Amino acid sequence: MDMDIKEGPLGSEGSYEIDLIEGDLVVKVSHDSGGASAGIELKIKAEYFLDKLAKKIPGEIDDAIFAIIKSAIKG
Repeated sequence: MDMDIKEGPLGSEGSYEIDLIEGDLVVKVSHDSGGASAGIELKIKAEYFLDKLAKKIPGEIDDAIFAIIKSAIKG
């Protein structure tokens, strides 16, 4: 089973997309029922998100992993 977390359905009428654009983590959620549609977009600095996530995970191993990821994001 191929699991793609970059985009996918949310129920029968919704969908989501996750992307990394110019250092921002961008999450888009949309709903289209045919008669009405709505959407929301969240942009958060990827470094800020990773710092907050690292604080929620006990221990220090994840800190090293997130440091590597942040370095890769900066390019």
